[in-house]
Amino acid sequence: RTVPRAIALAMLGITVLYIALQVVTQGILGSTLAQSTVSPLADAAGASLGPWASSLLLAGASISMFGYLGGMTLSIPRIVYALARDGFLPRGLAMVGAAHRVPQAAIVAQAILTLALAITGTFEKLAILANVSALALYLGCAAAAWRVGQSPIVPVLACGVIVWLLTGLTAGEWFAFGACLVVASIVYLARRPTVAAVARQP
Repeated sequence: RTVPRAIALAMLGITVLYIALQVVTQGILGSTLAQSTVSPLADAAGASLGPWASSLLLAGASISMFGYLGGMTLSIPRIVYALARDGFLPRGLAMVGAAHRVPQAAIVAQAILTLALAITGTFEKLAILANVSALALYLGCAAAAWRVGQSPIVPVLACGVIVWLLTGLTAGEWFAFGACLVVASIVYLARRPTVAAVARQP
């Protein structure tokens, strides 16, 4: 009971906060909000309180983003490590450092891939890539919730909202997402018999 309640309260609080930020920013910048392509919140703070407020907000945002990226750099590679350990990715990515017992190879590989995507793509493309992959994951979770939940209402609503959000993708974005999904599925199906055979060994 506690975790669903906490998630619901957190999502409600975040929604209210984001709506409030949008209303305040729109009220301060007005029609110039559309031309603020770098940091609308910093521009709004600067317009209402002065340049120091804009600098303070940008500094706080930089620290926040650095902390988030640091946490993700250490946590997300565990997925790469697990896939490599189970045989779905090259075994070298499952290497664990002897001193600190962390998946060093997975962390380095993920950091290099993320850096390459950040350098070669725009923020808009990266945001679309991140959101589409997250929505696909959430769609699978919502569909699987039918088997463990007592009421299908929430999973049905969640799937409907996710599908509606995915309708905003362009044809090229659908093609890129589908290509990644096909490649991942081929790798999974090709490696699954081998992984299962190894798992059955005593």
